[in-house]
Amino acid sequence: MSVAVALRGVSSRRHMMEKLLVGERALAERTASSALLVKKILAVGISSICLLRNLYPTSCFEPFHLDGRKIYLLSNKESSESCRLVSLLQATYDAIDNKYRARST
Repeated sequence: MSVAVALRGVSSRRHMMEKLLVGERALAERTASSALLVKKILAVGISSICLLRNLYPTSCFEPFHLDGRKIYLLSNKESSESCRLVSLLQATYDAIDNKYRARST
């Protein structure tokens, strides 16, 4: 095997590895943005249900601007029950980050 043929093989392998790494980076970015979207939907959904059903006093909610809209998110300031729900949401966020999921049988 000539040196030129051997070098061409190394170059193509290097190019293939670079393409693979770029693809992995793009997948990681999409996964991270997808996880962030799930967290936002979860927080807004749970907070909206709690606010509309009057499950907690209004002092337990903080105004927040999301995409130009004013929404109220549950905070852990006022009530011990709201603190518990917020801590459960944070545990859910950790599970999302660590890619835990329930097995369906």
